[in-house]
Amino acid sequence: MDFGLRMTVAATLSLAPLGPLSLRLAHLQVLRHSALSERAEGEFARIASEAAPRADIADRRGRVLARSVPSWSAFLDKRLLKETRKDPAALAAKLAPLLKLPAAELEKKARAPGRFCWLKTGLDHPAAQALQAARVECVGLTPASQRVYPNGDLGRPVLGQVGMEGKGLAGVELSQEKRLRGRPRKLEFVRDGKGRSIHRDI
Repeated sequence: MDFGLRMTVAATLSLAPLGPLSLRLAHLQVLRHSALSERAEGEFARIASEAAPRADIADRRGRVLARSVPSWSAFLDKRLLKETRKDPAALAAKLAPLLKLPAAELEKKARAPGRFCWLKTGLDHPAAQALQAARVECVGLTPASQRVYPNGDLGRPVLGQVGMEGKGLAGVELSQEKRLRGRPRKLEFVRDGKGRSIHRDI
């Protein structure tokens, strides 16, 4: 076999695997492009709603009678606590100074049946930051808003009150619910390879 024929055979054999690969690539990029794009979007993209705070209630002089302020709620994932085999007593002792609650109370919540429990609601920004900085495994934070009344109980029977879900339960808070409640804003975000969220407004 001469040199030229050997080179031709060698080139043919080396390029032969590219045929099936090219067909597979064309199949994925052309025929299954839409299906794979939707699957990737479902795995890496999410849409969440950002709750808007309730509107203020003010008197005719513009003095605020009721206002919503940012707050956070701390929760415990008890299934994760069990999976990681962490000691509820040790966890409670670590959380007690952060949440300013008795360790015995927190331990009781951690040992109670169920998958999930609220540890404390109505945390202000410094308290939420301190808990986040502690990086306590099994414990998470969720944003919320807290309704405050600058004049205390003055006029409360008329103003009414707001429930845990931020909905008016009585008084002006209930009768003007549609005007007072905030309109949630939808947020689209994707996750990069390291699991970090990248937000895109809708």
